[in-house]
Amino acid sequence: MNHFLAKWSLGIFVGVTICTVLSQEARCQSSVGKNDPFNKRMARLELRDETFLDALGKLNQIYDVAFSIEVVPTPKGTRTLAANPKYTAHIENKDLREAMDWLCGLDSRFAWIRDENSVSVFPHASLNDSHYLFNRKLQSLSLQNVPDAQEAVMEAVGQLPPPKEQLAVLVLGGSIQFAKP
Repeated sequence: MNHFLAKWSLGIFVGVTICTVLSQEARCQSSVGKNDPFNKRMARLELRDETFLDALGKLNQIYDVAFSIEVVPTPKGTRTLAANPKYTAHIENKDLREAMDWLCGLDSRFAWIRDENSVSVFPHASLNDSHYLFNRKLQSLSLQNVPDAQEAVMEAVGQLPPPKEQLAVLVLGGSIQFAKP
């Protein structure tokens, strides 16, 4: 851990993507209309001295969609992780879009987009930052015999021009294996 923090304090950017997959079907096919999980209304979402990430965990239990989360990086030279504010609030009778808009209103450090049946949460400050890791462009991408999404991400990041980036991936639940490499 000290080695990691030392690298962080030298200004190496660390991006963390946390993917939570509730079902293979939710990741692979888009739903429309009445069966669209984004249209499902929840009775209530309550936060009691809880963080934005705690709220996403609760939404994960309610909705049959995949969530990917990029945490807000701490300033270069900082040796500790950013503190996450805690909230006490609630909403009622909202669908997933309304709940995500509400959460991003509570913690304006974050923004979100829908990608088929997935919710991608990312730092709001990264929206127009061309130097931000996930906004950087590759001229071309070549992946061969890659068995899973984690290895694909690592190979893609490795093909970026300098500066080099460091990335960590944590997967909770489900599988990120490709049907065939």
